[in-house]
Amino acid sequence: MLWHHLGFTNPEFFSSIDAYEWYIRWKDNNFSGAILNVDGSCLGSPIKTGFGGVLRADAGIFLLCFFSCIPGSYDILLGEIFVIYHGLIMAKDLGYVDLV
Repeated sequence: MLWHHLGFTNPEFFSSIDAYEWYIRWKDNNFSGAILNVDGSCLGSPIKTGFGGVLRADAGIFLLCFFSCIPGSYDILLGEIFVIYHGLIMAKDLGYVDLV
């Protein structure tokens, strides 16, 4: 089941939460560059290394997102390093040099 793979043992937990409690706000803290959030992971059988990220402008405006996997890899450190590298290259290609 999806809930089990995500690590939740009680899927009923979310059914009791009001949707308004899930409001998420982007905080830029008056930063004038771009904000890059990335993550890598390993899961599955056979294990696959995947990664993804999102790049936002200083006001939280969505610029791009990306995700992929590294074929034949089961190394989480490689995934984490590769996603940072990939995100920095994409930001540079868009002309962003100030990143958080």
